[in-house]
Amino acid sequence: MVLIKVKQLVSAEKTPWTAGDPVYILQDAAVAVKNGVVADVGYWEDLKRRYATEEVWDFGDSLLTPGARRPPHPPSICRLSRGRVGEKTNG
Repeated sequence: MVLIKVKQLVSAEKTPWTAGDPVYILQDAAVAVKNGVVADVGYWEDLKRRYATEEVWDFGDSLLTPGARRPPHPPSICRLSRGRVGEKTNG
C-alpha cells in the first residue's frame, strides 16, 4: 500500500460518479492505494495515523483529480495534474 499526499483532492460522495453528481475538494488530503485500487480517501492527518507504516508519496501542493476510466476497465487510481494549485502550466 502507498499513501499519496496532496494539497487538494477532488472527490465525490458516491461511486461510481456520474455527470451532475456533487463533488467536493479536501484540503491537505491523502489517498491510500492498494494494488492499484483506491482503498481509502481522507484528510492527511487521519490517513497518516491509520496507515502509519505505509510508504508515502508526497506531491506537495498538487491537486489530485479522479481518473476517467469506464467499465469494463478496473477503477483507475487517479491522475495528478501538472503544476501546483493555482499555477498555470503548458501542456
